[in-house]
Amino acid sequence: MTSAHVRQLNPDDTDELLNLLYQDPYYNIFMIGNLENMGLDHPDLDYWGSFRGRQLVGVLMRYRVFWNVYDAGGADLRAFAWLMDRRGDVQALHGHDKLIARLARLLRDYETREERRLYFCHLPELKPALTSSYSVRQATLADLPALAAFYSDAEEMSRDEQSVRRCLEQGRVFVVTAQGRIVSAALTNTETQELAMIGGVYTLLDLRYQGYASACMVALCQDLVADGKEACLFYDDPVAEGIYRRLGFKKMGYWRLLLLRPT
Repeated sequence: MTSAHVRQLNPDDTDELLNLLYQDPYYNIFMIGNLENMGLDHPDLDYWGSFRGRQLVGVLMRYRVFWNVYDAGGADLRAFAWLMDRRGDVQALHGHDKLIARLARLLRDYETREERRLYFCHLPELKPALTSSYSVRQATLADLPALAAFYSDAEEMSRDEQSVRRCLEQGRVFVVTAQGRIVSAALTNTETQELAMIGGVYTLLDLRYQGYASACMVALCQDLVADGKEACLFYDDPVAEGIYRRLGFKKMGYWRLLLLRPT
């Protein structure tokens, strides 16, 4: 059975949960963003808390099939693994490099089918951007059909229509269009009051190396800075690294992504 010190959290726990997660706002950006934008009673979202006495010391989060964890010190990771093992909807585990590795070793009913260790970066200050002749604009819900088609076959950046809609409604998406179609895009996967996690940076295969992605990134980062938010992202693509470095992104650690399957 689960530890007596682990239980599912409810809306009454929101303030205590946010106070804990803001101890590490960068690595907890998905947990904070989901909580601030969706709330603890959203059907796609679950949080479990690990308590030491009455003090909340760790959190496990499920968003749809994606899982994330935080340990402020003394969290019952075995109980978290037990909870995950008894779910049939675990497909991905991601977050702080070492913590994700620790939790994954405790799983018994899931194994890793793919693992990626990515650089985790933030943008303390946006460098002066190179000018671009491309017309970049912020997408709206009217662009949902075109964006859903664009991201339906976007390699590792692929996502379903529901995910694209969420980015449009709760975040922001910037696109470059050419010849009547979207050729490049960048978006925020989640945003908190202070930070924004950039993702979905993708250009159609036959139109790469022409500066489209850079133009999207510049516009997106400028928009975030104007709103007083600091951008962060993770990557393992050396080509993308050049874009991010020119904008001013600095490495601050590693992000681990595990794609899981039942054993």
